[in-house]
Amino acid sequence: MPTPTDVALEYLRRFAARDVAGLLALTADDATYRSADGGVHPKEATAQVYGMLAALFSDLKVEVLGTTAQDDRVAVEAAIQGGLADGREYRNSVHYLFVVADGHITALREYSDTKPTDVLFSAVAG
Repeated sequence: MPTPTDVALEYLRRFAARDVAGLLALTADDATYRSADGGVHPKEATAQVYGMLAALFSDLKVEVLGTTAQDDRVAVEAAIQGGLADGREYRNSVHYLFVVADGHITALREYSDTKPTDVLFSAVAG
């Protein structure tokens, strides 16, 4: 069985590849995602958001700057950058906290600067 760190890093690899089905396969059915704005979302809502994000990006890179693991928790510091389909650039520093059980993510918490995400959501709004 993969370690919690293996699962977290594979999740981010699939996120960068915009492989929504693949990253959801690493997520437990009852998993929760806490977004940077503080909202807590079930797996189904997370799938919708990631599907929208995958369509917005023309390319996406996730550079893992460091990880720290203890028991079932993995903290990941990452730099994210990507080109949006409309030509704009997205960059953000993100801290993720993954909770992993039996090879699946049961909780994911994202901490990041919410200002750069305005670029993403303004692209959705038109």
